[in-house]
Amino acid sequence: MKPVDLLLHLEAYIALESALGFSLRARESLLRDFVAFVEASGIRGVISAQIALDWACSASEHCGISGKSGALEHCPSISVLP
Repeated sequence: MKPVDLLLHLEAYIALESALGFSLRARESLLRDFVAFVEASGIRGVISAQIALDWACSASEHCGISGKSGALEHCPSISVLP
């Protein structure tokens, strides 16, 4: 998947969640940060769990490492150890 496609999917997801009445405040920021990380990394194709972990362990101007690792707790296919 090209980064532009990932951003389009994110925008569609955010629009759908908003239309359904869900609040995305913190999650939207994390999702946008993740998409920016993927784009900056030049990743094409499958986004593996390792990429998500690399993102969670990286520093961010929007949230700290604990905020990202906390976000990964909501991913059913990724186990985050305390």
